[in-house]
Amino acid sequence: GGDGAFHDMGMDGFSHIAAQNFDVIAICNDNQGYMNTGGHSSSGTPKGAKTRITPEGHGVQPKDLMAITAAHRVPYAASICAAYPDDLRAKVEKAKSIRGFKLLHLLTSCVNWLHESDAGIKIVRTAVESKVHPLYEVFGGHEYVINHVPEERVPVNDYMQQQGRFAGQDPAEFQAHVDSHWDDLWLKARGTVRPA
Repeated sequence: GGDGAFHDMGMDGFSHIAAQNFDVIAICNDNQGYMNTGGHSSSGTPKGAKTRITPEGHGVQPKDLMAITAAHRVPYAASICAAYPDDLRAKVEKAKSIRGFKLLHLLTSCVNWLHESDAGIKIVRTAVESKVHPLYEVFGGHEYVINHVPEERVPVNDYMQQQGRFAGQDPAEFQAHVDSHWDDLWLKARGTVRPA
């Protein structure tokens, strides 16, 4: 399902099957908005991103789907990105091998982000390298493992400038949010870094 199905209208069903630990792999194809209806905001839309119903920029930070999933104490949750196919493949295989509920949170670009159609992979790669979409796993709701640490600091503005949806937005608040989330993730993982 999309981010609307997971973050919003489908959250009750998602929470139910996670809480019951049904043996399924749930994949959130997250393009951060209701794109089938013309690019409306969802509660997965980043703060500041312009959408059809938020032309001045979405007003609140998005829900943290990985943290919500971890709170259900499910066996496995992982963030994935098509720009990192080896990591993605390893996590899919791992999810297939684990009994119980599994979430794979996939960041996907969309033309409603207002970018060139052939720039999608570059943009989601920048999302990972700027720590907007860090690659990590959560086992049992409490064991965190970071799978990729960028070799150099890539500012969030590099990610924002590739998309028209952030035009005119000050990157400082977004950067502070990303830095805080990364620091929290690093603490939860206790510095544990290993490939998936």
